Amino acid sequence: MITSSITGQPAHELQVDDAAVDKRIAAMAEALATALNDALDAAEPYRVRERLEGLGGLPALLHPYTGPAPSMTPIEHLTHRYAVRVGGLAAVEAWRQRLAVLDPPAAVEAALADADADRATRLAVVALLGDLRRALEAQERAAMDRAMELDDVSYTDLGRALGVARQVAHRRHQARAADRPVRLSPQR
Repeated sequence: MITSSITGQPAHELQVDDAAVDKRIAAMAEALATALNDALDAAEPYRVRERLEGLGGLPALLHPYTGPAPSMTPIEHLTHRYAVRVGGLAAVEAWRQRLAVLDPPAAVEAALADADADRATRLAVVALLGDLRRALEAQERAAMDRAMELDDVSYTDLGRALGVARQVAHRRHQARAADRPVRLSPQR
């Protein structure tokens, strides 16, 4: 019942493939059970949801970024802090009810504009940007691989598309193929 209150799905329908996600949901369920003092009847899931809303919604079951488990991810931390500023009340409600996060660039922008951001918030921005960079690098590698499948695409073409010299495009593609780190910014 508690798991279904967190996920919005009955426990028997919940399919979580990622062990870390499953562990996080279990930790959230444990936090909710502790907050409710295990006093609610399992036959009344609507009351669990009602009590959860009284606690502040799903975010109340998470700790700020870099806190103890279950901890917010960097984008969740930024959403928790800036949802009202970036998306208004609709974003706040989506966050509280479904842990729906903000668009990462908007969250980063809000955090960078906040002169009073605390340590956890500043570190969450750095971590989120690192996550986004790694995702973009993987996508860039896949796109370069796909482009190079065509007979008429050269490293000059790739360099032009990336805004870098042909040699840089070649080095970047070769480094990514060997799983070596590569900067996304132009390297002239």
